[in-house]
Amino acid sequence: MDLATIGNLVGIAGMSAGGLKTSAEFVGTVKELLSSPKPDMIEVKKLIAEVYDKLIAAKEAQMTIHDTLMELQKDEMKQQRFAAEAERYALTTTDMGALIYALLPEKAGGQPVHYLCPQCFEDQVKSVLQPSQARFNALSCNRCNGCFPKSDGRSGAVTVPLQSDWDPFD
Repeated sequence: MDLATIGNLVGIAGMSAGGLKTSAEFVGTVKELLSSPKPDMIEVKKLIAEVYDKLIAAKEAQMTIHDTLMELQKDEMKQQRFAAEAERYALTTTDMGALIYALLPEKAGGQPVHYLCPQCFEDQVKSVLQPSQARFNALSCNRCNGCFPKSDGRSGAVTVPLQSDWDPFD
């Protein structure tokens, strides 16, 4: 929950409570007018219309509060689900030094070993890294286009020039 949303809810609740108090005062004024020997019906109708408008405004405020609370509950549930899912991963480095999130083997639950993009993970999005089509020995994120060097396990991803006596200029 962010503080601005909570502040807006408090403000709306205060306005609707104030509107209901004002409506109660209007009802008292209408009772006074009707209890007089010769009530002014035009004034009574004006006050009743004002009370009706205030009640409609209070109902709209109540609906806004309800919708905002439902949205906050949905956001909180989403954050809780991600937090539970995030416990299955650990920040690690590839053999080439890139930081990525790796699925913990003991929490795999039958899923194959895979890696997640650290930038997307910080945005609370699980984006599985795939072999890069643009770079050799790299994993890439299809969501944010991040690229993370990782060897293929055969050569340690370090190429060493071969020593040879051959000279192309001889």
